[in-house]
Amino acid sequence: MSKSSHPHAPVGLPELDAYHRDLMGRVEAMLLAVRMSDLERLGRSFADLSALLVRQFAREEERMRETGYAQLENHKVAHDRFLLDLTQLQSNLVHRGLAPAVVNRLHWLESWVDLHVSSTDARMAAHFIAVGAGKRGKARKARPAVDQRPVEPLCRPAITRPDRRPAPALARSWARPRSDRAGSSSSAPVTPGSGQRSGW
Repeated sequence: MSKSSHPHAPVGLPELDAYHRDLMGRVEAMLLAVRMSDLERLGRSFADLSALLVRQFAREEERMRETGYAQLENHKVAHDRFLLDLTQLQSNLVHRGLAPAVVNRLHWLESWVDLHVSSTDARMAAHFIAVGAGKRGKARKARPAVDQRPVEPLCRPAITRPDRRPAPALARSWARPRSDRAGSSSSAPVTPGSGQRSGW
């Protein structure tokens, strides 16, 4: 059983983890074609794998550049060297078929992908996660502060003294004789805008 048949530990970024699963699946498809000695199938699998790697490497390098990844140059050198080896391997497949040296090189490709995913890409993912967390923290700090000043109530509460007796002004209005307060025969409560004083 090849090493790539064992799933890698997730790096913590769903998009990158999905790419790694896709990548290892394509490597497996390529090695299956080797075991079947199916050159036509191997050619298709190799082309699919190469196209995926070219797209993904470019995407990773752009994001590393945007986020200021300190290991960008080393990571890019690893990408460039691998793509150069991939081109040479493709040429050997065309001209030499499944010669032992070519088959050995195909298995080397599997080992390189295993190592790159579990170490180099894992460090890159840790950087992306840290940068993302930092941006979220800055966004939280950048939010306008909530106004902590008390909100003016729609209705002012009753004013009372510490002994809970009404304030003098209110006491005088409440102490008026009932006949003074009864401005009409209606017992309806006083409503705003009715022309009657409310005691405030």
